[in-house]
Amino acid sequence: METKSSSEAHAIPRVLLAVLIISAASVYVYKILAGAIPEQRRLGAVDLAVILVAALIAGALLKPRLIDRLTSFKLGSIEFQLEKLNHAQQDQRNELDDLRFVLTLLLQPKELQHLKNLEIGTTRYTGNHTMRTELRKLRTMGLIHNVKGTKIGDLKDNTERKLSDILELTDRGRKYLQRLGEEKEDPRTD
Repeated sequence: METKSSSEAHAIPRVLLAVLIISAASVYVYKILAGAIPEQRRLGAVDLAVILVAALIAGALLKPRLIDRLTSFKLGSIEFQLEKLNHAQQDQRNELDDLRFVLTLLLQPKELQHLKNLEIGTTRYTGNHTMRTELRKLRTMGLIHNVKGTKIGDLKDNTERKLSDILELTDRGRKYLQRLGEEKEDPRTD
């Protein structure tokens, strides 16, 4: 969790940059209005666009949450539809989660049992090479992770250890077991 002082420290460069951008745009507009810039070099459509973009950037730097509310932005022939991009990104995340789930269906029965044992949390294991390989595969898939300060290699050959002292289910691992249980409870018929 970010502390108040560290979030304030991150805000200082944003505020300074926003002030610099606003100052530069203000000086430019002032020089145009004061006549310091010749008429042929005065504010045109491009200049207005630059000032508008500068104001938007400064606003985003000062209030980053403004970007969350922005759904579309049009500047000349360029149009950004952020809401559509956000929906597309969420759809891709859902598809990726589904693909990960399908890949985990390829788990061997022993690997699935390791996940279930971790969910229960009371199973003792006697270390061996095959079991360590299965556990490493589950960790690579993001279904489990090491307890801080431990490693799968701590399950030495012929040495008994409580599995939950070394490994934990990840959120993805819990979701996998939950989703697998739902799939088994709800067999679809054609």
